[in-house]
Amino acid sequence: MLMSLNREEQDMNEAQIEELIKLIKNINKQAVLVYTPIVEEVCSRSDISKEELELLLDYMVSVCVSDEMTELFRKVCRKFYNQYPDTIAEHILFYREMFDNNGIQDKDDCDR
Repeated sequence: MLMSLNREEQDMNEAQIEELIKLIKNINKQAVLVYTPIVEEVCSRSDISKEELELLLDYMVSVCVSDEMTELFRKVCRKFYNQYPDTIAEHILFYREMFDNNGIQDKDDCDR
């Protein structure tokens, strides 16, 4: 049996959804603020350990829901692709599984 919501319940649900959207946007902004200096520092180096790179990418992919975070993620991937191609490719594929609704579209992204 389907339950229908009255107008007051619908308005309350819409308000709750709007509040959740605001919270998510705020979390996205905070993630960019936190990760920007980390990415800048890491990318200014000529070397990084595989463990540090994996940890950074693991954390970053979990919050890559905004264009700004995705660009930071890409910056790290591009910087260290030649040093750790398998690690970078693995994280790109993981990102795509999580966020790309169309599946893998351009294999060349792994080469950038």
